[in-house]
Amino acid sequence: MTQRYSSLLPSVTEILDMAGMTDYFNIPDKEYHFSLGHAVDYATQLVDENNLGECENVVLPYVEAYKDFLKDTKCEIIENQCHVVSEIYGFQGTLDKRAKLFGNRAIIDIKKSNICEPWYHWQTAGYMIAYNEKHKRPLDIQKRYILNLQPKNYKLTPCKDDSDLSVFKAAVITANKRKEHKLWKPQN
Repeated sequence: MTQRYSSLLPSVTEILDMAGMTDYFNIPDKEYHFSLGHAVDYATQLVDENNLGECENVVLPYVEAYKDFLKDTKCEIIENQCHVVSEIYGFQGTLDKRAKLFGNRAIIDIKKSNICEPWYHWQTAGYMIAYNEKHKRPLDIQKRYILNLQPKNYKLTPCKDDSDLSVFKAAVITANKRKEHKLWKPQN
């Protein structure tokens, strides 16, 4: 289990993996894609902070797509890389962006891909559960979105299925039982 923080709690993504609900660790050339994804995510944060400067050529087309998204939607980014913890369900995570979008407080999860995997929706549900729990406001985050960035193009997908929250909670229970009964082994 990758530990980003001093907590021993699994991350939102680890919960979904432990429950067998992702294909996260079977991505071809995953190290390259993970590295590029982190670079793109960080570059979008620098755009939000008006501090981008120069960036690598491989990242620049994604930055242009992100800038188009901001311009087209008039999205107001409130916070980047927000660490959340659910003490009730026992997990942690880092949501990419908390924003005001289309008049609602929302979570936006950035993906450097051209498809929107079903588990992306469950991932944002985990972030929403933990964020709202942490801030003791059950409806503070009202909407969830996946922002797929491609070179010079973007696709914004709303997460409309309210059952995503229940699916994520079921994943927490499943992951904990699999770990308890030694039915799960960490992936590399």
